[in-house]
Amino acid sequence: PGVLIGFNEATAWGITNVGHDVLDWYRIQWTDDTRTTYRLDGKAVEPEWVTDTIWVNGQAEPEIVRTPWTVFGPVVYDQPESGYRDLAMRWLAHDPPRLPDTDQIEVFLSLMRNTGLETYREALRGFAIPASNIVYANQAGDVALTVTGQFPLRQRGQGRLVQNGTKSEALWPGFVPFDHIPRSVNPERQFVASANQRSTDTDYPYYYYGGFADYRGRYLNRRLDSMQNVRPEDFMALQHDAHNLLAEEALPQMLDLLKQAELPAHLASRLEQLRNWDYRHTSESIEPVFFQMWYDSLYRYTFDEVYALQQEERPLLYPENWRLIELLETARQDPIFDDQSTSERETALEMVHQAFMASSQAADLLLETDGYDWNTHRGSSIPHLARIPGMGRSSLQTDGWKYAPNALSATFGPSWRMVVSLEDPIRAWGVLPGGSSGNPGSPWYDYGIDEWSKGEYFELYLYPEAAAVPNPYQQLVFDNTTRQK
Repeated sequence: PGVLIGFNEATAWGITNVGHDVLDWYRIQWTDDTRTTYRLDGKAVEPEWVTDTIWVNGQAEPEIVRTPWTVFGPVVYDQPESGYRDLAMRWLAHDPPRLPDTDQIEVFLSLMRNTGLETYREALRGFAIPASNIVYANQAGDVALTVTGQFPLRQRGQGRLVQNGTKSEALWPGFVPFDHIPRSVNPERQFVASANQRSTDTDYPYYYYGGFADYRGRYLNRRLDSMQNVRPEDFMALQHDAHNLLAEEALPQMLDLLKQAELPAHLASRLEQLRNWDYRHTSESIEPVFFQMWYDSLYRYTFDEVYALQQEERPLLYPENWRLIELLETARQDPIFDDQSTSERETALEMVHQAFMASSQAADLLLETDGYDWNTHRGSSIPHLARIPGMGRSSLQTDGWKYAPNALSATFGPSWRMVVSLEDPIRAWGVLPGGSSGNPGSPWYDYGIDEWSKGEYFELYLYPEAAAVPNPYQQLVFDNTTRQK
């Protein structure tokens, strides 16, 4: 019943996910093969047992699952072949609410009622999971961003690897106090921005780690910093912006390494296209196809050692994109560029050339398809919620890529878009790709997808009471044959 992204008569708020990791694993040491007691601080300790009854279709009797809970959490896998066997999961979702008399729903009901900066902040006090960035603005001119959530107190590096489950000192000692969680209120630059980026700079006194967007947030802040006297239409265009900052930082390094290579005429022409590209992933362009295939090949060739270990079922974290770009710029002789399958010692120069030739050969085959472009290559669709074939919308014609503000990939991307002008009275615009009916035979089923794809918006209205809301079925008349308004 709460509105996660919305506005009322005086304020507006929005939410994006934070990438903070709030789950750790601990290696449990059982005292014997019966797995009925485990070692903790030199003693044998019995776990608590949680029993679940699971009825399976077609079976006369249910499955009975008994899960041991340690002081760290449940031991969730017991199969010998599982890489997680005998690991206990410490997960924030198992904890009670931060405040005993509130819950997540109440947080958003409070946001809907809030009228000023203080009520916004107090509304977030009960927010625990999932960790989120909540931006806020009001008609008094206040802007704020709060990294809401409950964040464990960790020693530096704690949680990145499996921990010792025989010592209780490995437990989290507590959580970052609410008054110390990252927030920005009325900064000098006069705006706040969130795109799943890292929450703080390196001076923040509490250790945390996780997965964060490296490119969209930096580009978003750069654009906002350069904008003056903006109108709602400018923010609509920014939400639909297809500029890829990763390409802007990686491609010049790749082109610089390839400048001495002798290439066939059609590949030299392709290289010239990339030199003149504006780094925007627009639907009908071909340059983003060339870049993405080249970059993906280069990444795989460079980190072939990591891929080899993955195939040996030795899971590792893949290096982040910024690391590859940094190596291309500052460490072109680094041994990581060496191809493990050859006896020669390769450098970044050979890897970039090898990746370009391989990706170009693959691109030539794709270009045999008439009209092949970035939209075709990305292949974005909005599948049915239950993934029922034929009940979604495929082949969306729209700009964007996962590193751009319009962060659209094949089946994932920004859904609800909203722009609020905090004038008096407030005005707002929004668009959602998909109608209010889940029935694929309904004329409302895919309502709004075309407008969303083109970056268009509908005006939103705030009604003082339910009786004032117009009935859309009285407002719109559909021709049963053409299904057009």
